[in-house]
This record gives sequence, C-alpha cells and structure tokens, in this order.
Amino acid sequence: MEYVVDTLFAFVLIILMVPVFAMLEAGLVHTKNVTAVLMMNTMIYLVASLAFLLMGYHIAFGDFGSDSMSKWAAFLFQMAFVGKVVNIMSGGISERAKVVLMVFFTIVMSAIIYPIVVNLSWGK
Repeated sequence: MEYVVDTLFAFVLIILMVPVFAMLEAGLVHTKNVTAVLMMNTMIYLVASLAFLLMGYHIAFGDFGSDSMSKWAAFLFQMAFVGKVVNIMSGGISERAKVVLMVFFTIVMSAIIYPIVVNLSWGK
C-alpha cells in the first residue's frame, strides 16, 4: 500500500478541479452558451474516463495484474487526470466546436495519445 493515501488525495483534488474549471469556462463564454459549455465539460469528462478505462490504461500500463490498492489508486488518479487534461484543452475551443468532433477528439486523446505519453514517461 505504498502511497495509496497520497494518490487518492491527489485524485480528490483533481476531481474538485472539474467544477471549478467548468465555472471558469462558463464565465468566459456568451450567456446563451453557458449551458452548452457546462454540458460539454461534463460530457468530455465522462467520455474521457470511459475511454481511459476501456482502452487507455491498458496502453499506458498494461494489465492490472494484481488487485492491489496502489494499482487502483494509480488508475483513479490517471483517469481523473486524463479527464482534466482534455477539459483544459477543450477550453480553448469553447463555443466553436461541434459535439461530435469534441467526442472524437476526447476519445482519441484519452484512449490513444495520453496513454502513449504516459507509457513513455512512467511505463515499464
């Protein structure tokens, strides 16, 4: 159980950043687009988490192997972080992108690009 508490604490901090960034982004767009931006942020986080769960973690670290708590804590941290990374990148194109293109970008980023970078950085 090495660093499980620290990793879970970092996971919680990243999860708490999600509504903060959504409100920041909502404050920067036109009033008529606030609901769409908040919905887009929620959708991006959901799609990114599912794509990382289904495909990304396997590319980044391989199989879980054992059911140790530290592996699950690392998975939760990486899943939260990939969602936040894609959310931050989507902030630059608020009000300009179509939903289908954002879903495609989110899947590619969280299931392929981010896991490859993670594997090169922290993989075995």
